[in-house]
Amino acid sequence: MMKGCDRYRAATQFYLDRELSGSDLEDFLAHLEKCKDCRARLEAEEKLSALLHRSRPLYLSPDALRLRITHAAEAFHDVIAHEAGLRVDRL
Repeated sequence: MMKGCDRYRAATQFYLDRELSGSDLEDFLAHLEKCKDCRARLEAEEKLSALLHRSRPLYLSPDALRLRITHAAEAFHDVIAHEAGLRVDRL
């Protein structure tokens, strides 16, 4: 594992969600070229993400609950991005 991998670990999910841009995206891609551990982590995350996207929910949750969860996830997302020093785009 290379020095600085912790920062890129946080960036992996933002990359998968297509939220990295500019110099953050360039830095992430450059790091992946040099670091086999982070490339392997990205590949594993891509496989997990694809599996989750293919799976269907067992039931539908109430709209109010989905809205609360969405707001909580967005707040958590912003905290993680800030702590990692990343500027991320919202889709």
